[in-house]
Amino acid sequence: MLRKFLLNPVAVFLAIWSAQIFLYWLDIGTFLQQDAHAYAAIARLFGLSSACFIGGYFLTAWLLDYTRLGAFARTPAGEPPGTVVRLDFIRVISFAAIAVTIGITVLNVQKYGPLPFFSSFYSIDAEFSYLDYGSAKNVIFSAMLVLVILSRLETEPILRITSIAVYFTVCILYMTRGYLITGLLQLLVIREMIQAPPILGFTLIPKRWTSRHSTLVAFLLLGGIGLIMSVLGQIRTGTDIFKMSMMIDPKYDAVPAAILWVGAYVSFPLANMVNLDLLNYNEFFWGKVTLSRLVPPFLRESVGVDDIDIHLDKVMYNYFPNPINNVMTYNGTSYLDAGYWGVAMMNVFLGVVGCLIVRHYLRSRGPRWGMIYTIYVSALLLLFFENFFVSLALAFEVLFLIVVGGLVARSKAEPKGEEQDAPATLPDANVAAPSGLS
Repeated sequence: MLRKFLLNPVAVFLAIWSAQIFLYWLDIGTFLQQDAHAYAAIARLFGLSSACFIGGYFLTAWLLDYTRLGAFARTPAGEPPGTVVRLDFIRVISFAAIAVTIGITVLNVQKYGPLPFFSSFYSIDAEFSYLDYGSAKNVIFSAMLVLVILSRLETEPILRITSIAVYFTVCILYMTRGYLITGLLQLLVIREMIQAPPILGFTLIPKRWTSRHSTLVAFLLLGGIGLIMSVLGQIRTGTDIFKMSMMIDPKYDAVPAAILWVGAYVSFPLANMVNLDLLNYNEFFWGKVTLSRLVPPFLRESVGVDDIDIHLDKVMYNYFPNPINNVMTYNGTSYLDAGYWGVAMMNVFLGVVGCLIVRHYLRSRGPRWGMIYTIYVSALLLLFFENFFVSLALAFEVLFLIVVGGLVARSKAEPKGEEQDAPATLPDANVAAPSGLS
């Protein structure tokens, strides 16, 4: 059941939107508008976004000569092939990712002082906040996300656990919840895309993994995300400061902090989009906001987006109901760039890309496209927060897997060329074509 859901971008898209609107309706924050004008703005945003995403998705499927909605993800006849893994390449790349991360982190400590975890948790005086700390963080987190993805293909349990532990340690040291949650989601999705030996062995994980086990893991992961957000939030700001700064409604004082953190992070970004709509924001940047997310910091000046953060600060203080809540869902960058035209174009793009990737994955059944689709779905699951599709770290991760993904693993059905088979062969997951929107 979980696998079918994840293989259907339209279902994921609608589920995330529904969850965000429902949590907004719960009115966790005192600054959330609950009048007819606010819900009219939400209806405009959701209606346009869903129409463009779904339209782009199914129009692409139709253009690819599929005639039935349940058949646009058809797979070749016969049993799914196994997966041949190049363990030597995987371990070299994993070691390189860790080495690069350690090297950049050492340079950051020398230049910026103690890492955010130590300065926040142990109250060490630091010149930089966790948001401003460090350089080349996109390189660090793209390397770490590649490490997480490749850990799925590692056959030695201790090495898989070590890779995942290194990733989480780096995220905690830098106090980043966004990438920590992204890594957790990629671990969940890659588990459904590519089968591999269980990390904890047969004694703790059933030999025959079923959809019920996957669903249970998904709920446990959601609980883990809430706990992580609560713990890191308490370290960074404290629960009382969080409730005050984010204007949590007093009627929710008895609700556990972990639930409030999740509810706030899912619902509050929508409030900023509502305000931009109701206040008729029209000072568009015409692509500069999106471009600034995809350009490395040292190139921003050369492409004319070095001052974009200053302009965004003005938008935040002039248009957001609570400037401390400074994210705008995945539609935010597109809306600031071109209003509803930008929202329409971005959603069409996401629908088209989703259809192309899932089609390619289900037809080739190769691990490289399973890894790339994992990145797509993990970003889709975070639509409520920010547009990770224009994240430089995820862009690096996708580009890297496109270039070298075929070297580390391939389907047995794919041509070998001069490549030598690795000693490790993993059974690929059974792939069934989803019917309709189930």
